[in-house]
Amino acid sequence: MTGLRLGENSLEVSGDSSEDGVSTKLSLTSYPVKGPMFTGPHLQPYSCTTDLFLMPDGSNLGPSLDADCSAATKVQYIYRSATDHKYHPMADLTRLPADVAIITTITGASVPYVVRFEAGTIDRGVYNIAILHDPTQDPVPSPFSPPKGWNKRILWVNGFGCPGGWYYQGTATGSLDGSADSDKGQYDRSRLQRDERCVAFPWLCDRHKYAEQSLH
Repeated sequence: MTGLRLGENSLEVSGDSSEDGVSTKLSLTSYPVKGPMFTGPHLQPYSCTTDLFLMPDGSNLGPSLDADCSAATKVQYIYRSATDHKYHPMADLTRLPADVAIITTITGASVPYVVRFEAGTIDRGVYNIAILHDPTQDPVPSPFSPPKGWNKRILWVNGFGCPGGWYYQGTATGSLDGSADSDKGQYDRSRLQRDERCVAFPWLCDRHKYAEQSLH
């Protein structure tokens, strides 16, 4: 839906243009992507760290653009190699790497093991969306054109700005299971099955320098 203005809006839907057509109205509130929504004013102080937020290829999300720690949305692709069984950045989106692995989802679809990773900011938090997506065949993901590899399930990750403390964005997304490991001073991903960790943070399944940076 487009055309909403910030604040209160009225949406009316009717079945047809005749007088007997069924219609209904709904009040909608449109909030700025910078927030806040219902939690009250933003807490202060708050430190922006989008320039330190780690992306799959080892780069960073980018500089904060305003006092609300907003950053430009960034999309990267990584693929799993059938040769060394590790994850690698996929720079050329017009053709699949020769060593790309094939994965069969729980719905029975066999697709190239290519992950589309998107990061951006909402209400001062850095969000991540990871989904199987073949950019050489699938249309751009949308609610109306989901990738063939999507199994119609979602693993929701909580923890914006949680790892390592409060009042700052953090450099990685937080808990996958809602639990913290106070001894390590970080959220413990080890409680999840390996396959679950790899779906949400596939590059963390490899013990290379980027994984070490993410985990510490």
